[in-house]
Amino acid sequence: EAQPPSQPTDMDPDDETVEKVLWEGRPYLSLVEKYAVTSDRIKIIYGMVSRDVENYELIRIQDIDMKQNVTERVMGIGDIMIQGADKTQDVLVIRNVKDPETVYEIIRQAWLAARKRYGLQFREYM
Repeated sequence: EAQPPSQPTDMDPDDETVEKVLWEGRPYLSLVEKYAVTSDRIKIIYGMVSRDVENYELIRIQDIDMKQNVTERVMGIGDIMIQGADKTQDVLVIRNVKDPETVYEIIRQAWLAARKRYGLQFREYM
């Protein structure tokens, strides 16, 4: 009697090789742009009918900054600027996100974890 092909088992949520979504959001009042931060990358998705996806690997990040003007502080939104090693796009801006301090910290923690997972270290030059 033939056995049916085995079904894949459920993936272990604690498995470090599985990419996990850490945060998803969109810019304030935007219908055509969406952001996702995973354990491995930052995804920017553009489009409503058609779709364009940009991926930015966390291990390529060199610096992260957050910016809010007075109006943005009152509204609880802000921008996160990500400086990277990619020559084609040296600065990635995640714009007008709600609660930017929390998003900044999520990205920072994911960045540090990704660097540790790949064995990369920070070097300070004096």
